[in-house]
Amino acid sequence: MSQTRAFDSWPAPGACHIKRDRRRRAGFTLLEILVASAVLALLVLGLVSVTGQSGQAVRAATGKIEASQSARAGFDLLARNLGQATLNTYWRADNPDSPRRYLRSSDLHFVIQQAGVNGIGFPGTGQAVFFQAPLGYTGDAASYGGLPSLLNTVGYYVDFRPEDLPPLPNAPAPRWRFRLMQMLAPAERMKAFASRDGGDSFGWFSPGVYNDYVQPVADNVIALVLRASRPTGEDIPGLGGKFAYDSRLDANATPQPVTAHQMPSAVEVAMVSIAEESANRLAGGGSSPPAVIVSALQGLFQNTASIDDDLGELDKRLSAAGIRFRTYRTSVPILESRWSEN
Repeated sequence: MSQTRAFDSWPAPGACHIKRDRRRRAGFTLLEILVASAVLALLVLGLVSVTGQSGQAVRAATGKIEASQSARAGFDLLARNLGQATLNTYWRADNPDSPRRYLRSSDLHFVIQQAGVNGIGFPGTGQAVFFQAPLGYTGDAASYGGLPSLLNTVGYYVDFRPEDLPPLPNAPAPRWRFRLMQMLAPAERMKAFASRDGGDSFGWFSPGVYNDYVQPVADNVIALVLRASRPTGEDIPGLGGKFAYDSRLDANATPQPVTAHQMPSAVEVAMVSIAEESANRLAGGGSSPPAVIVSALQGLFQNTASIDDDLGELDKRLSAAGIRFRTYRTSVPILESRWSEN
């Protein structure tokens, strides 16, 4: 009996082998662990790469939107104020003692000139415009705050200049950028009347007069193109295809030129701004403008007949340089214009 029980207690044939096989199947081999680790590393690397690319895309899109919003706001501000330009033109006799004909006359002034003339604006960035508009801005609200239609001197142009920041100890150097500048002087500083018959007809918007009232309204604007036009949208006769307009030029001649003391019916406005990302990449020359931008603008916007071709050429040059940009364009009707070609 005892032998039989001892014999019955023996493990069944192959039982030890089964247990050993189960132990082997319960774990992983070193090779399996290495393969799994490699696959996991690849997954983590792919996830990090996708996350980084997504973050870069979000940052780029956010920067582009912010830059676009700033440029759009500056463009809309320019168009809105330009549309309110006025000359308050009136008729006067050519000779009070022996009048023979009436002449247009005005105490105000409307000017479009190339950027860089007389040190106003950066050369090659298009044009600058200066005019008077009833914006009601005053620096003495206590005395003039109740007069919302006061005339102001207004101007727009592109310049290359640093940030206007208050000096602070250990502050980083200010960033230099192409910027859309606005000159807006309070009504009590309006000088257009005083320079009407003086030797310096343009003195009323000279930098020395209005330096304290010039500020940027949009960063990274590299070009502002301004073309005066007739009611039909065509070029104005007598301008010779130039991006220029001067309502006082030869105004006392007989006969008067068609531009004498009157404003164009409309001004076509085109503005080109680059993304902040591109501006940061091109920065590094301190107070020296990026050579690639200066080169891209070289030789453009000299004749109104080629405005479309010039904008297309600028598009090609900026794209070839890998510069992200946006062009804004519209025709601004001058509401107070009473255009006449007589």
